[in-house]
Amino acid sequence: MDRAETSEKASLPSTLVSDRLLTWTAMGFLLAILIFFLLYPVYDICKLSFYREGVLTLRNYAFLLHHPRMFRS
Repeated sequence: MDRAETSEKASLPSTLVSDRLLTWTAMGFLLAILIFFLLYPVYDICKLSFYREGVLTLRNYAFLLHHPRMFRS
């Protein structure tokens, strides 16, 4: 075993560490994009459906459930 082989083996773990760091950083970035562009709009729509004139209420859903047109659609 010469010196070049030992230095190559010694540098392997640092390469793996940097690859893992890059992978986790990319995954975190993609998760942030997913949350911001997909999950936040769904949350915002649900939040708006429960509020009417600034008050938390089920009045919007009661209004929709009492109209027969909604059941036909």
